[in-house]
Amino acid sequence: MKEKLKYDDGLGNTFKNIGDMCKFHQVSTTTYRLKTRAGLSPREIFSNVSRKGLRTKFTVPCKDHLGNKYRSISEMCSVYGISYAVYSNRMKSGKTLEETLTTPCIASYRLKLRTDHFGRVYGTVKEMCEHYGIPVSVYYNRVRRGLPIEKCLAKYRVANCQRRHVDDGCGHAFTSMNELCNFYHLDLESLKSRLRHGEKLKDILQPYNMF
Repeated sequence: MKEKLKYDDGLGNTFKNIGDMCKFHQVSTTTYRLKTRAGLSPREIFSNVSRKGLRTKFTVPCKDHLGNKYRSISEMCSVYGISYAVYSNRMKSGKTLEETLTTPCIASYRLKLRTDHFGRVYGTVKEMCEHYGIPVSVYYNRVRRGLPIEKCLAKYRVANCQRRHVDDGCGHAFTSMNELCNFYHLDLESLKSRLRHGEKLKDILQPYNMF
């Protein structure tokens, strides 16, 4: 019984397996699988091969994981900010098309971290943070929270309880916590520690207002 041919190259030829089809068109099976995972049909892949079997570089239309169409893989890579070499290596390693296109390159990510919202690139993140007057730790904390770059670089204001209007809850108002502590003969750091542990200011000061 004659074996049924299973693979059609879209150009009028059928083959028993992918290997035979690729060999006929002088295209490696790795290249073929990369192209098919990128959304290309066999016809699109093999019609892009010259008589000598040399592929015309980056001229076959393709689609990304969202269904967007591009004139070539090169164009698609450019849109996603990766090189063709990165694209090829990731696809060969078994990553999905989405992972290949959307995983940021380390070098690109580091460059992005030291580029402000005006497009200015600094030598280091520290240099950029010094320019904007914010601690590096604050900048990275904002980045991890997903804030836009202009907010990541916004002026940092240290919370200073000594400059707040403070009401002791007993009818007295002070311009600062320091002034309140001087009035009640309290240690500022001890008071702040008790407040951090959940004690209410009024309850702390109550013994001092009994007389």
